[in-house]
Amino acid sequence: MDKLPPALVQVWLTMAHTEQTHFQDTKDKAIKKLIHHFGNVDIAQMYVDEFKKRNENAVKRN
Repeated sequence: MDKLPPALVQVWLTMAHTEQTHFQDTKDKAIKKLIHHFGNVDIAQMYVDEFKKRNENAVKRN
């Protein structure tokens, strides 16, 4: 897995979960990117969640 910016992965996740039909092509591309880099969408979500958790813990320590 590449070290990707979590913000970029979050954008892909947002697009992958959109229900708006006029974004179907973008949705498909986002899903393909997620699968390419993470294997599946759930692991990509875990990647973003873990980053958020680490940042929250770092802020609490300061």
